[in-house]
Amino acid sequence: MSETEMANHDPEEIYNLLEKLGTGSFGTVYKAINKTTNEVVAIKQIDLEESDDDISEIQQEIALLSACDSPFITRYHGSF
Repeated sequence: MSETEMANHDPEEIYNLLEKLGTGSFGTVYKAINKTTNEVVAIKQIDLEESDDDISEIQQEIALLSACDSPFITRYHGSF
């Protein structure tokens, strides 16, 4: 599923949240499983209205993760 297609879906239709992993500077991270592929993923939930961080910083993190292709860096799948 492309990033554009993902943006038009409810993440709860695609993923089952399993457990909270922690809280970071941009939000809370959960362990989840993709309902279609059974792939275990990390979901970062960001409350943009409550975030103290500038939206441009969040967009920069997304852009950096989108460009990474390494087995040592978490792969970015999309935004909702």
